[in-house]
Amino acid sequence: MGSTLILNLAILTLLVVVKAFVLRLWVIPPRYRQIAEGIAFGLVAVGTMALPFHLTPGLIFDMRTVVISMCGLFGGGIPTLVALWCMISARSVCRQRS
Repeated sequence: MGSTLILNLAILTLLVVVKAFVLRLWVIPPRYRQIAEGIAFGLVAVGTMALPFHLTPGLIFDMRTVVISMCGLFGGGIPTLVALWCMISARSVCRQRS
C-alpha cells in the first residue's frame, strides 16, 4: 500500500534534484528553460497519475496537487501552466480511450 506513495515521492524528489542540477547548467534562454521545466513536471505528473495511491477503498491520492504545488514553488507561473496543460491533455486522452 505504501510502496506506491513512496515511489511517487521518489519520482518527484528525483525531478526536483535533476531540475536543480541539470537545468541550471544549460545555457538556454530563460523562457525555453521555463517551458522545459514545465514539460518535465508535466511528465512526472502524468507518470504519478498512472500510479495512484489507494489510501482506503474510494479514497485515491494521485499526487497531481503535490506535483503542481512543487512546480509552482520551484518553477514559477509559466512552468506550472505548461505542466497543467500536459496533465489536462493526458487526462482527456485517458478519458477518450475508456
